[in-house]
Amino acid sequence: MSSVKIEFQYEITALHEAVKYASHLPNHNTCKIHVDNRASIMASSNSESANQTARQIFNILLTNPKIKVSWVKAHAVNIGNERADQLAKKETQHGQLYTLTKLPKPYIKGLLRNSMVEELQPS
Repeated sequence: MSSVKIEFQYEITALHEAVKYASHLPNHNTCKIHVDNRASIMASSNSESANQTARQIFNILLTNPKIKVSWVKAHAVNIGNERADQLAKKETQHGQLYTLTKLPKPYIKGLLRNSMVEELQPS
């Protein structure tokens, strides 16, 4: 699998997790999700996308109009976006080559939790 496909899979999986999380927020809350990967946004805006995860995102957004997904320019000194890119790059370079959507959700959460705890540990 090429690194572009792997990166896309990480990006679309992250968007899927964010949209699923937002869909469980109280109905009175509007949630804005900022994404720097246009391919993920384009794929998830197509109900007939070849990517199953993108179709799932489409369906969640269709039934939750208070969730807004918008594009932000990559590498534009947006601290949150830069941090997300660092984590994605780390996983792309050092992680296993697998499709995250095939792993159990608790396992994925554990990986993310461990990475965050390690990062917060004093040197």
